[in-house]
Amino acid sequence: MGHHNFNTEKAKTSKEISMREIMVFLFVQLKQFPFSFAAVIVFSLIAAFGELLSIALFLPILESFRPEAATHISDHLPKLIGFAANYLERFEVLDRIRLIAILLLVVESGKAVARYISGRLGYKFKIKVDKNLRMRCFDSLMSAGLKYIHKEKIANLFTIINNFTGNTSQVVYLFVTMVPDTFLSLVSFAILLSISVKMTVVTFFFSLLTVWALGSLTNLTKRLGQNVNRAAVKLNHTGFEILSAMMLIRVFAREKDVEKKFETAVDDVQDKAYKKGLLEAAISPLATTMLVLVVVVLLIVSTYILQVEAEYWLEMLILFLVVFSRLGGPLGRINLQRTQIVSQAHSVQVVKEFIDHQDKEVLPEGDRRFDNLNDAIEFDHVRFGYELTEEEVLKDVSFRIPKGKMTAIVGGSGSGKSTLIALISRLYDVSGGRILADGVPLQDFRARSWRSKIGIVTQNTVLFNDSLLANIKFGKPEATMQEVEAAVNQANAQGFIEQMKDGYQTQLGDRGIRLSGGQAQRVAIARAILIEPQILLLDEATSALDTSSERQVQKAIDLVSRERTVVVVAHRLSTIRNADNILVLEEGKLVEQGNHEQLLAKQGAYWKYVRMQDLNGEVQGQADEPAEQSGDEPVEEDKPDVPGFPEMA
Repeated sequence: MGHHNFNTEKAKTSKEISMREIMVFLFVQLKQFPFSFAAVIVFSLIAAFGELLSIALFLPILESFRPEAATHISDHLPKLIGFAANYLERFEVLDRIRLIAILLLVVESGKAVARYISGRLGYKFKIKVDKNLRMRCFDSLMSAGLKYIHKEKIANLFTIINNFTGNTSQVVYLFVTMVPDTFLSLVSFAILLSISVKMTVVTFFFSLLTVWALGSLTNLTKRLGQNVNRAAVKLNHTGFEILSAMMLIRVFAREKDVEKKFETAVDDVQDKAYKKGLLEAAISPLATTMLVLVVVVLLIVSTYILQVEAEYWLEMLILFLVVFSRLGGPLGRINLQRTQIVSQAHSVQVVKEFIDHQDKEVLPEGDRRFDNLNDAIEFDHVRFGYELTEEEVLKDVSFRIPKGKMTAIVGGSGSGKSTLIALISRLYDVSGGRILADGVPLQDFRARSWRSKIGIVTQNTVLFNDSLLANIKFGKPEATMQEVEAAVNQANAQGFIEQMKDGYQTQLGDRGIRLSGGQAQRVAIARAILIEPQILLLDEATSALDTSSERQVQKAIDLVSRERTVVVVAHRLSTIRNADNILVLEEGKLVEQGNHEQLLAKQGAYWKYVRMQDLNGEVQGQADEPAEQSGDEPVEEDKPDVPGFPEMA
């Protein structure tokens, strides 16, 4: 698939998909539900047989016009069609007409029931395919590496899962509904051939001309359908972007500007959809006009062909036209369905490529289960670079994180601190070197078993639009209320929760918008504590807290860190000064490591960092805070509009 650019007006996906490729992809979907598809075929055949009976019952009506004739049409037609006339000729004309009327009602009713059941099964089939495609795309996305996910726009991925899968399942449904019409058309053509081969050849020739004339419109519909899809993706992206930046928009008073931007995207979709609708609206009346033209030609041609072939040529012509008129319905529906299928070819192509192609960089994993960390996590000459940046973020980094110890990471922005946390979490794989747990490469473990032993809190807290309790229990849904309350107490979150009207059942809104930054951070800490992780990763975990709350939460972290392996990233040196080992990163390189005293004695990068932070002043400032302050007051700060590094418990 490469990098999809279907969100822009001019961009194209790879080579446009052909009708044959669409059909092959549809057959693959059909094969996944063989019994449902077989049932559709069975009832379609029943409907087709009903069509045959209906036409067969029409024959004796024609023959009733000339009951004294020595020969009849049925004598020159296959027994499969003429059997009804041969059987009903024993009845008087009036009785025959009455009986035919009753039989026609029975046959047409049976045919309608068969078509209804076929259509109902087809729609149920559509629902199954729709769910299957959505789940396959979703599973493919869930197993994809974050490099791929971050490379794509969220609106694009959501459009594939939500819109394009729905369009593709609709194409499958249209294909299934073509089955009964196809059988009906084949039966009608067979009857036409039995009436007159020459007339059928003429009909077939002019029908091909009609299909050819409509084909160019169908291809244009396909291109217009692609334009509508691209405009819809652009609209989704614009909407996602505006909703995620609502706070910024209001602060800068840019409501009118974004409204105009959204309106432009809506107008673009409407304009392209209108052009597509105009073309689709023209196809049906044009097809009807072409059908009338064929009938006119048949009327003229019949005076030369049928008049010579049979003395009862007028009855033959009437029968031929009746069959042909009944053929017009299925053929018209098939043509309309074909047009709709082609107009959604772009959706089918995107879904097919999304499912088929293997460029999503799924993280490799072994079959070993990770149970306990017995010795250390080791970085062995690790290199790493994001695909979006040319320069490596980490450059030949080697160090050990001993079990049961606290390892702190300091450095300037962009030095690779959060990247180390992401690599330990196995959200990414290294570009070079190895990360080992007790001497075993992380790739040899099952990713879920490794991550189940990790608790993580980041500066960009991710909360779901759910209850407070559900967010805390996200990493451990089976946790008891006693366990939840213990974790909440350790995270110093019980105060503001008790003040909420609905307590643990409070709905947090999108991304926890109803909580202040400090409150959201403490919920995230409680979530991490609740799963009782062996390895605790803290990426600026206390950055959103006021000074008093930070001190209390730090005590809680110190408590839960006992006999656990802790990796902490922090700018506040008071958070890391008691770490067993401090790693100093500069521009992706490990320049120093040691404890606080050792690094100060070197008077190197860490010493300069300490001086810049004025550690003594920071510690003194904390000591001056009143000890009894609860720390439950909301912290007034901007929450990030778009979550950065994903937080997981």
